[in-house]
Amino acid sequence: MLINLSLNQIQEFFKDFERMHYKRQETLFYIISLIAELGELLHLFKDEREGDTKVSKKRKAEELSDVLIYLFRIANSLDIRLDVALEKKLEKLKKRVARNESRTKS
Repeated sequence: MLINLSLNQIQEFFKDFERMHYKRQETLFYIISLIAELGELLHLFKDEREGDTKVSKKRKAEELSDVLIYLFRIANSLDIRLDVALEKKLEKLKKRVARNESRTKS
């Protein structure tokens, strides 16, 4: 089961899966597909907000999973390790939060 794997191991899984089952696409294709998946997610929340329907947590999870898969596919097409990129981004965020906290205390 993938759940207990690291972010990098999951990304590698999708890289191998795509290599075996799909023709490699250009990065732009994956970005457009990501936007389409985000649109599907937005549509669920829009329908729910307008009172048309109650969307199940399962359905929301399916769409979020599709979004995540396309993020992995984009990262793989750009040869970017998401675990490394995320770690760097979190470090920047920690520094920014620390700076903001020190400013508010002054």
